[in-house]
Amino acid sequence: MNDFPCLVIRGICDYSDTHKNDRWQRYAAATAAAYAKELLQITDATDVKSTPEAREVMHELQEIKSIARGIISDRKQHDMLKWLSPLNPSAGHLESQKKRVKGTGAWMLEDPKFLDWFSKAAKYKTLCCYGAAGAGKTIISSLVIDKLGGYVVQELKIGLGYIYCDYRDQKEQTTENILGAILKQLLGPLPEIPKAVLELYKQRASQGKLLSLTDAKDLLGIACAQYSKVYVCLDALDELGNLRDLLKQLCDSPHSMQIFATGRHHVQGIVQEYFTEGQSISVTAHESDIRRFIEHEIGGPNDIEPDAMDERLRKDILEKVVDSAKGVLV
Repeated sequence: MNDFPCLVIRGICDYSDTHKNDRWQRYAAATAAAYAKELLQITDATDVKSTPEAREVMHELQEIKSIARGIISDRKQHDMLKWLSPLNPSAGHLESQKKRVKGTGAWMLEDPKFLDWFSKAAKYKTLCCYGAAGAGKTIISSLVIDKLGGYVVQELKIGLGYIYCDYRDQKEQTTENILGAILKQLLGPLPEIPKAVLELYKQRASQGKLLSLTDAKDLLGIACAQYSKVYVCLDALDELGNLRDLLKQLCDSPHSMQIFATGRHHVQGIVQEYFTEGQSISVTAHESDIRRFIEHEIGGPNDIEPDAMDERLRKDILEKVVDSAKGVLV
């Protein structure tokens, strides 16, 4: 009654739920009708005209219902994405972006192997970058992800998923959760979640089951089918405790999936067992990258005391660090 312009007149024939009297129903109805007639006789016609018509309010109620349905749908989608994986790859990416100095790693985006992998007619679906600890592999990954992210914005039929592996988070970074995190990133931007995905989620959630490897693989196929091409970036494969399990699931991934991965040299043999036709790039910190990084730290925005040394001392430190870096950035 608060939302719909109406007045309800009821004739009561029951004393309570425990004292019903069906014989008095017709008398109650007649009393209600008589009261309604008398009320209408004394109602001012001007007041009636100024009252909103029911059809106007019905239109507003339909809009409210539509908004409510949208909220419920968004909530269900949020719950489904949360069910897919507890991992939050965007947090790791944001941290890597903060550490990256502008201009570092640009050589990767100009490498012929990367350009081929990134092209529409790529010869190989896998590109792996191997390097020693501190060579800047994670910085490279963040740069590639940003490059792909810009491409995804321009091309609506291109999907992107990524994960930053971390040895400190091996309990959470299971194969199921990693695949689920990639699925979240692929399904989230879609204008509508495929019915098959929602139905499987509804069934598993009602049973109290988590995402299984079989389900993850099936859903990955459904998600990839929504795009003409899907890019997946995996940083620091050497920090995974279940590397073989993940590679096994990805080696026969949909043809539309392009995989970019980084890791230390000792995992190269394991990766090649599953991806026999991929290409690889050796990652070492280029002198130009080291210089940019040191200049950013000494006398740059991260220097808490930029006036603590003169220009000559700063240059001497820069040259010394560059000479002793030996391909290590951080």
